[in-house]
Amino acid sequence: MKHLLLILCAAFYPLTIHADALQFTAPLTVTTATKDVFIHLDSSGRRSLAVSDEVVAVIWEDNRNGKPGIYIAYHLPGKKTFTGLDEISQPSPAYEPVIAPLAGQRFLVAWEAEDQVWLRVVSPSKKGETVAIGRTPAKQITVATAKGGLAGAAWSQGQQRDAHVYYADITIDDYAIEVAPPQLVDNSKDKDVQQYPALALTRPGKVIAWEDRRQGATRIFSAFSPNGKAFQDYRLLNEFAPSPNPELGKGSGAMRPVLAGDGRQTVAAAWMDKRNWRSGYDVFAAVSVNGGKKFGANEQAQDMFGENVPQWHASITQSPNADVAVVAWDDTRNENPDVFYSLRVDGEWSEDYELPGASGPGRQSHPSIIYDEQGVLHAVWLDNIEGQTRLQYACSVHSVQ
Repeated sequence: MKHLLLILCAAFYPLTIHADALQFTAPLTVTTATKDVFIHLDSSGRRSLAVSDEVVAVIWEDNRNGKPGIYIAYHLPGKKTFTGLDEISQPSPAYEPVIAPLAGQRFLVAWEAEDQVWLRVVSPSKKGETVAIGRTPAKQITVATAKGGLAGAAWSQGQQRDAHVYYADITIDDYAIEVAPPQLVDNSKDKDVQQYPALALTRPGKVIAWEDRRQGATRIFSAFSPNGKAFQDYRLLNEFAPSPNPELGKGSGAMRPVLAGDGRQTVAAAWMDKRNWRSGYDVFAAVSVNGGKKFGANEQAQDMFGENVPQWHASITQSPNADVAVVAWDDTRNENPDVFYSLRVDGEWSEDYELPGASGPGRQSHPSIIYDEQGVLHAVWLDNIEGQTRLQYACSVHSVQ
């Protein structure tokens, strides 16, 4: 018998994608913030939800207990609503959580607290021990998993200009975590501030993208590591536009890279890019077809109707069973923030579509999206109307094959 979750989120026939708008379920409320409680969906890589064996897990930060803490809620098979929230961080203030799926309805989660970054394996029925990773000061952790039990973490470690990106392989046995010795991702001599890493695990190895300040303006760099080997020399990911007036800056900046892969050879990257400096940040993307060793040309993801307003909070996902990437973000082309998305099909980005339930009165922002293994697209976002914030969730009605 099919579970209710799959009935809600996917019909049992695939949708052939022609870059048309997707159909979504009606939004579900994950949690609601009372007065003076602030929900945050900000983290390196923008991974705020994951799916494992039909269980959807959503993770976020809020201050409902008088301090910032990390919370998780689950949508279980056969249930119409999310479970009550569960605080999974330690008593000290905690920030910027991320999540990745493991087999057996388990999830690898991570966050920063006490000048360190932390890992934990959780499920609807159990929580493992919390494990610190790296050295202090450390922040902006992101995690990724892949079939076969592969897992890894990347984070920024060090202060100011000595803040550099590190990576560690992670071995998970049930709910126990073992962390391999961390390795410096970039061994170049002119390193400068490196922040907000994003991580994808692929069949040939792993790839990390990050913000890099060595050229004055913030650029997006990437580095690839073949399986069992060190990271190769970095590559520049975003194209660079010189400043029209050198006295006003070093040139166009970029920020907040995100990565998503199909678990095989395809990795899609996106970031916020200010090369069109008159309109603020735009969403740009690039795709690798060799596991992250090299990315193709930069592509503007949003359409011409979004060119005159800045875009924010880009999230990306790559379908596991079809060559379809999706980027979601928020912008104010309709005067107040709404969530939009665009699909990359056959190498072309579609027009922009409003995410159903994430537009209209109020402020809808901070989307995070993910494809599950069946090709169903899941999304969460923040919805603020008249000062009350809700964390909302929806998924596509059809799977993508």
